[in-house]
Amino acid sequence: MLDRSPEPGFAACRLVALVAAALALSGCERDREPAPAPSAAVVEAADPDMLLEGPLVVMGLRLPVGADVSGKNLTAASVRVPHPMEKVASYLRAHLDAPSVDTGPQKTVFSQARPKGVSTGPLLKIVVVRRLFGTELLINQDRDPNRVATPSPGTSADRVGVQSLRPSPEGEPSPSAEPAPSAGIVDD
Repeated sequence: MLDRSPEPGFAACRLVALVAAALALSGCERDREPAPAPSAAVVEAADPDMLLEGPLVVMGLRLPVGADVSGKNLTAASVRVPHPMEKVASYLRAHLDAPSVDTGPQKTVFSQARPKGVSTGPLLKIVVVRRLFGTELLINQDRDPNRVATPSPGTSADRVGVQSLRPSPEGEPSPSAEPAPSAGIVDD
């Protein structure tokens, strides 16, 4: 056999290197984990048009991403949302239990609403208004329709905008007359 290599041990080294490489490659394949089988479970894709929940919560309602509270007090809040009115209204429909929803081209009103999953707390009236750039939410605590509005103690009827007149002796109401006593209330 003719050896063309410059050194007599070169062929043997080459053979050992090839065997070592083959063993190394076969060892790498054994360490690999088998690929997972395709899952039979169907994962429902998220609606691409649905707004995502953001970090802000106003009166128990989590607002959509991008919402910015422009004003707030104990019973009302004004919120700007940089999304179209239709998307904001759809977001609220998915997040509120509201027995009454009035929809129009420029505004949508959710009355007697509560965030889903909440059974206590104040009822909300949420007005969704279309703006030139985005949407405005006007969130107010909704007045209970079964509760009659009455002035607080120590408040005269004139100061709250109610004028109740006692008839004058001639039978005509007098603007300067004292307020008539409320029916059914007895002073002790």
